[in-house]
Amino acid sequence: MTVSATLNAGSARGALRLKQAGALRGWSRPLDIAAVLLLGLLLVAVIAPGILSPYGPVQAHAGPALEGPSLSHPFGTDYLGRDLYTRVVHGTALTLSTAGLAVLIGLLVGLLLGSLAGYFGGWADAVISRLVDVLLAVPGLLLAMVIVVSLGFGAVNAAVAVGLSSVAGFTRLVRSEVLTVKNLLFVEASGHVGSSSRRTLFRHVLPNSYKSVLALVPLEFGGAILAISTLSFLGFGAVPPQPEWGLLVAEGRQYITSSPWLSLVPGFVITAVVLSVARLSTIAERVRGV
Repeated sequence: MTVSATLNAGSARGALRLKQAGALRGWSRPLDIAAVLLLGLLLVAVIAPGILSPYGPVQAHAGPALEGPSLSHPFGTDYLGRDLYTRVVHGTALTLSTAGLAVLIGLLVGLLLGSLAGYFGGWADAVISRLVDVLLAVPGLLLAMVIVVSLGFGAVNAAVAVGLSSVAGFTRLVRSEVLTVKNLLFVEASGHVGSSSRRTLFRHVLPNSYKSVLALVPLEFGGAILAISTLSFLGFGAVPPQPEWGLLVAEGRQYITSSPWLSLVPGFVITAVVLSVARLSTIAERVRGV
């Protein structure tokens, strides 16, 4: 190896180290750390909520009714004396699991439709593209409300409705990525050596199209939390006494003037979680770009 080549390789390694150090310094921003810590607490709340909460989620008379935030009840109590902090903690699993189910439905259906439209083209692309246009013409929340009314009320049906309303976004992105990848030389070469269309799609096209789709998942997850909480707030989702976050906001609106914490605290939790998920998406993008 020549001296110039050695110097170039050393410079490249040095630049990579500087880039990695910059990414790590960027990751250590206070907001990034706060987002990761909050999501870690949510994971604990999903797996073992009893560790974080001293009461049961439907335990009445855990304290005086409509008591304000205190050391014994950090988020106060509701009209039945139930500890609001405990209900928020136990509602984490229900809210996040339904949001995760919604994103999974949207991802799988969008992956299927987008792959068919982008790879095969023709009438498949025309039909699927027109379907996507129709779905995009209807506001997502309105579409979810129509679907959940057709399926019936409940947390699972709300998740299915939100998932189906997010199919259009995933389908459009997958189709765009597949159209880009299928024209690359290595994909054309696989067809020339006798690889079937299905094998080429699943072996070469999709594995090289998923990165942008995965980057969309955290953003859709945050949107699903908002949509499912909204449906529960409007009475289309979880039913009492389930401690779903949107339902907690709805239960507290009758006491918004005398006991505002009943609605404000769950609303703040929803906002903080959605912002933390979005922040985690930007962290992942920075790390992946290194």
